[in-house]
Amino acid sequence: MAISVACLRSIVTVEPVILLSMTALFVATPAYQQLVISKVICHVLCEQDLAGHPEVQKEVQYSSSVVILLYTSVLSVLSIPPAMLLGSWSDQRTVTVEHMPVV
Repeated sequence: MAISVACLRSIVTVEPVILLSMTALFVATPAYQQLVISKVICHVLCEQDLAGHPEVQKEVQYSSSVVILLYTSVLSVLSIPPAMLLGSWSDQRTVTVEHMPVV
């Protein structure tokens, strides 16, 4: 059974797609931040614990914040074209609104 594009457009709207996409992003971001911090600690100290090295904490914070800033910047820039395409695609849908008589 083939589903036509018009039928698919009437079923799937842009809002649930964006909701699921942003939910996945918000769930994955803390895990990614923790991964970056642990990788920077491993690169700087070759250990998994920063407790015994308070002097290295600023270097780890700076390096991990740069990596996370670059990640967020690239992700934001790459999300602009799909947002523009989804916005124009959702505007093509024709919605009829019945006018109620004014009492």
